[in-house]
Amino acid sequence: MKDNIAKYLSILKIELLDLEEDVSALIALTRERASKKEITEYVGLENVSLLSAEFAGIRHVLDSIATLDTGHYTDLQDFVDDLKISLKDRIESLGYPQAVYYFVERKVQKVAGYVNSDI
Repeated sequence: MKDNIAKYLSILKIELLDLEEDVSALIALTRERASKKEITEYVGLENVSLLSAEFAGIRHVLDSIATLDTGHYTDLQDFVDDLKISLKDRIESLGYPQAVYYFVERKVQKVAGYVNSDI
């Protein structure tokens, strides 16, 4: 089971890095649209600010999963359930936008489904 948890975390990291790239692309697109006057400067700054906070939250999640102690888990679902609770609490307590948890939770569930189907 520990191999499944390690596999799970490896895949989750890839998914979160992909999510981080998506948010980075949205930041770049928003800046481009503002520079072309497709959106107002104010809207551009607000959107970039929100997207940057989301990026920071995803980065924090990536950093935190790298240091998780998984040694006491014998069941992948127990680990995933605890991970979701921990991430929700951490994201809320650090004041990241609520969307960060929804984005991350989708990835957490997606990877769990993939790893569980591969067992």
